[in-house]
Amino acid sequence: MAKTATDIPITQGSGVNLSNFALASGRRRQTVIVADADDAGEALLVELPAHDAADRGSSLKIGGRASAAVFADVNSADRTDAWFSLGGQLGAISTKEPATVYDGGRRAIVTTNSSGGLASTAFEVAPATAGMRNKVLSVNVICAAFTTAGSVYLRNGADSATLFWITRVTTVGQNYFFNLGGHIITQTTVNSALQIYFDGNANFGVSVIYYQAP
Repeated sequence: MAKTATDIPITQGSGVNLSNFALASGRRRQTVIVADADDAGEALLVELPAHDAADRGSSLKIGGRASAAVFADVNSADRTDAWFSLGGQLGAISTKEPATVYDGGRRAIVTTNSSGGLASTAFEVAPATAGMRNKVLSVNVICAAFTTAGSVYLRNGADSATLFWITRVTTVGQNYFFNLGGHIITQTTVNSALQIYFDGNANFGVSVIYYQAP
């Protein structure tokens, strides 16, 4: 069984015969014994120099797990592996990820396309996900064959609350389109779907770019 420095009294051995374990005990504040010296014939030590002291001893090898792809996110407070490339380099994302946002973790940007008739009704353009909000980056609306003027809204699916007034369509019989992009335009509450709503009567095509994050 491996011993630690505190297991061996400093009185073991004397003079030039002071044992390796006794020596370790005498400097236990800066040395860690990581194997049983009685088995190997000599102490296996990891030196711990003080801050700003000259370096000494062998390096401590820290392991990890090799992967060609980034690990999937774990839950908060969970243990995770260190990530190394297949060649042994410390893993790092060295290229831009235009389809990824960092918002409490790596989040995939999603583009969704929907179409349908709206007559004072709403339809879902992004689903509800437990613990997540739908954060809208861009919205593109195409309106055709409408018979009643009205306004176009993005709504919170959980309570039908208006999140963002997109535009008002007034010229009956004329096709209409609207595009808006940039930073986060609006976001739903946690665990709520994103809806588009028109309080007139028309056929719509809708494209929304969004991501989900807490």
